Order: sequence, then C-alpha cells, then structure tokens
Amino acid sequence: MIRVAVFDLDNTLYDATTVPDDVLAPAVAAVRRANTGPDAIPDVVLEAALHSARRLGFLQLAERHSLPSSLRAAWRDAYRGLVVRTPLSPYPDVLPALQALDLIKVLLTTGFRGMQESKIAALDIAHLFHAIYIDALDQGGGPGKQRLLRDILEAYACRPPEVLVIGDSPENEIAAGNAVGAITVQILRPGIVFSDAALYHLTSLAELPRLLATL
Repeated sequence: MIRVAVFDLDNTLYDATTVPDDVLAPAVAAVRRANTGPDAIPDVVLEAALHSARRLGFLQLAERHSLPSSLRAAWRDAYRGLVVRTPLSPYPDVLPALQALDLIKVLLTTGFRGMQESKIAALDIAHLFHAIYIDALDQGGGPGKQRLLRDILEAYACRPPEVLVIGDSPENEIAAGNAVGAITVQILRPGIVFSDAALYHLTSLAELPRLLATL
C-alpha cells in the first residue's frame, strides 16, 4: 500500500520553459562573459548548455556538456541569486490531482535554493504538501535526491515499496527512487522522452488514482 507520494517540481508540476526570459537574462549574460581564458568552451557548446538549462538540472547539464570547473563555478554564482517574482501556472492536471490525493505528499526538487523556493511560491502550491525538500546546489553538489529520499523514508517511518516517486527525469529522481527501492513513475510531459528506467509511466496526474488502485 502506498503511503507517501514524492513529486519532482520542474517539468513534473509545471513547464520549466515558462519561467520568464527576463528572470534568467542576467545569469545567462554573466555565464557568457565568464566563458573566457584557457578553459573557454566553443560558443556553440555553451549555447547548447544554456538552452538545456530549461530542461535539465545544473549537475546534469554540466556533465552532459563537459563544462570546465571554472565555468561551473561562474554558472553557480550567476544562477544562485535568481528569483521568480511573477506568478507561474502549474500544469492543468496538477491542482485537482494534488487536492484529491489522500496520501502524504512530499515535494522534492533539485536546484539553487532561492530559485526553487521562489518558483514554489510563484506556483502557490506549498500548502498542498506535507513537506518540501530542496536538494540545494548553492555551495556545490547538494545531498542528492537519493539521500533525501532516505530521509523521507525515515521521517515517515515507511518502507521503500510504500513510497511513490513521480518525476520526469530518469537520471535524477527516477534513478534516486530506484536506488532506494521506491516505486518510480515517469510522467511524460510534452518534450519528455520515455525511459524504461521507471517502473510505470503516466501522461497526466489524472491517471494516478487508477495506478494507485493497482499497487
């Protein structure tokens, strides 16, 4: 029986590409300025990394695009000061699903703390969760979602098969959920590529009650 549902944030509960460009513009400009010296990477690689920041977490994109340590540090300095000050909209299925779900609901997200906290506030969804965990990258690598999932298991005194982990990223929350033995669900939002790393797949949170009835 599932007791706890753990939700990712970006591209799970809202479309991360809807964060206004003007919020990101100062950080994008700072990263471009920092791409100089012997560690500079080709502009085309940098632009691909900046573009992928809408879809990938910082650690994922840094590895995927082989960013040098100097550019990673500049990126972290630039992005950790960002905040969203205008409202954001969840995907249409999110509020009805969260309101109807009679389970312990936990939000688990990775990113720069100020940015993640401001996005949660801009979405006005904090009140729908029993707890919020942020894998904060401000000072380097955070504790990681695997470690935080273990903390969640301990906090709610539950076994891994009693926890559902729902997200879009096979490399991030799905991998962490699998590592701790939780039941993993990939939500296939527009632009998200199907991965067989997850045990189950949904196209909408409206399908969640049907899945829960089988578990």
